Amino acid sequence: MYDQYQGLIFDMDGTLLDTEPSHRKAWRQALTPYGMQFDEAAVVSLNGSPIWHIAKMIIESHQVQMDPHQLAREKTAALQNILFDDVTALPLIEVVKRYYGKRPMAVGTGSEHAMAEALLRHLGLLQYFDAIVGADDVTRHKPDPQTFLRCAQLIGVPARIMRSFRGRRFWYYGRTGCQNGVCGCPGLERVTLTRHSLQHVGSLMLSPTTDNCGRSI
Repeated sequence: MYDQYQGLIFDMDGTLLDTEPSHRKAWRQALTPYGMQFDEAAVVSLNGSPIWHIAKMIIESHQVQMDPHQLAREKTAALQNILFDDVTALPLIEVVKRYYGKRPMAVGTGSEHAMAEALLRHLGLLQYFDAIVGADDVTRHKPDPQTFLRCAQLIGVPARIMRSFRGRRFWYYGRTGCQNGVCGCPGLERVTLTRHSLQHVGSLMLSPTTDNCGRSI
C-alpha cells in the first residue's frame, strides 16, 4: 500500500490512538472549577498543538487572566487519571504492524514525549516505532513542519520520500525546499489530506495543492 515510501510518520491522538474522548473529558474537569467551557470544534481544530497552546486559546475566548501553562498542567493531571483506562488503538495501527521491520517509522505528536511513550507502551505498541517526537522535543509546533522534519531526521529518511499520516486536514510533505533559500519556504510542500475510505479510518490520501511559495504541485 505504501511500499513507494522509505519511511512512515504518524500523528498519535486521533490517528493511531482514540484519545479524543478522554481529552475532552479532561478539559471539562480542568475548566469546571473556573466556570469555563470550551468550544469542541475549536479544540479539535487544534489537535496536534501543545496543550498550553490550546489552554491559551480557551483562556482568551473567556477574556480572563490566567497562566495557560498552569491550566495545561491541570488538564494533563486530569488526563493522566483517566486516559490509560479508556485509550484504544485505531484501525491505522494495522498499517504500522504491516510495515514493522520493513520501513522505519516515527510518531510525531502534540502530546508530551513522556505521555506518548507511556501510552504506546501501555498498548504494547512502542516497539513498532524507531523514534518519537513530542511537543517538548521541538520549539515550533504543528502546523509548523518542525515535528515532521525532526521525525524524518531521527529515522534517517529525507522528507521528500516520507509519508505522513494525520487526523487533521493539512500537513506537509514533499521536496526539500527552495534552491535560493530566500523566500521563507520551510522546505516542505503543503498538501490537503482527505479520508481515503470509510473502510480504513485514518488512512489518508494526498491531494496536492501548492507549495509554500505558491507554485502548483
